[in-house]
Amino acid sequence: MKFRPRRFGAGTRTCRSEAGDTFATDIKVLDAQEEGFDPAVASSKAAAIIQGNPDLVAAFSTTGGGAIAWSQAAAQTSRPDLMIIAMDYSEQNLDLVKNGKVYGVVAQPIFEEHAYSAELLDKLLRGEQVPFANLMPAPLITKANVDEYYAKLDIVKKAFGK
Repeated sequence: MKFRPRRFGAGTRTCRSEAGDTFATDIKVLDAQEEGFDPAVASSKAAAIIQGNPDLVAAFSTTGGGAIAWSQAAAQTSRPDLMIIAMDYSEQNLDLVKNGKVYGVVAQPIFEEHAYSAELLDKLLRGEQVPFANLMPAPLITKANVDEYYAKLDIVKKAFGK
């Protein structure tokens, strides 16, 4: 089921589908925590968040290493039930999805984002106004579609002789 958060930050939320149907109420959203880029530190921070919030049911990480950090923290804290969603479809992250350690990873359209950023930069340099939003689709990769993204990585590996 797809859903869009209506606002960000700590507080209590109701989640609705894109059609507007309520599917979860009274969801407590914690303040954002920066995990950092050091894997050991990020995993320790994630474990501390899990231990400090025994009612935690899900985690969303916006870093490429978040899938690894949170899956390690879930294992360390005996929380295999924690729903983890992170970013980037690296092979290691896809393996975590396929093995059920992570519910999903967001498939950022990296090539398209880079091409679009060049277009936006060109417009800015010409003095044009540009929107402050990334409206490109970024599908969620789960067990159901993970093989499609392994195939994309295989194309890249082959192109670079790996």
